[in-house]
Amino acid sequence: MQAADAADTVKEVALEEEPREATGLRKFENQAALLIAFLAMFLAITSVAGSDNLQQILQSETEITNTWAFFQAKTIRRTSTILQRENWELMMATQGSAWTPEQRQQVEQQLARWQAEIDRYRDEPEEGTADLSRKARELEARLARALRQDPNFDFAEGLFQIGIVIASVSILTKIRPLLVIAGLVGLVAIFLMLNGFFLLVEIPLFAN
Repeated sequence: MQAADAADTVKEVALEEEPREATGLRKFENQAALLIAFLAMFLAITSVAGSDNLQQILQSETEITNTWAFFQAKTIRRTSTILQRENWELMMATQGSAWTPEQRQQVEQQLARWQAEIDRYRDEPEEGTADLSRKARELEARLARALRQDPNFDFAEGLFQIGIVIASVSILTKIRPLLVIAGLVGLVAIFLMLNGFFLLVEIPLFAN
């Protein structure tokens, strides 16, 4: 091979390698851009879910406080009525023999009214102590679940943001391993996001 031929061959190889390298770089940048887009989409979903969950926590705390306060007020009134009824029952047992039939009848009617009030305070739909207690415990269970969900959303949101930053840096620096790291961070964030929705596993780090 002549020197001129060798020089021409080197030039041809160089021209072939340059487009190949440019094509690989474009492919890498497209992959990074696609990853960033997916991470941004999941970040938006997680942000909305986390915000709704926080709102539910605040609302549940308020409802629990109000419900137990209403329950306590009803319980106090019911207890007061029970004590009043028991006092008159005791009076009738100890002094009733000296009462006239009309007096005994009036007291018995009043005792029946008090008993009806006692039952109403306990059994009234939605406002009786039985329903109020059940509602408060349901709200507490809902609050406990929301509190378990909350750190999953918070950590997922942070990891999605970190993944986006790492993927962006990989484009600027052309360091491909950074894109892999960003993808792995994104996978962990996706798992935490799903765990926030469904509580698939209990994570000790998030336990209160």
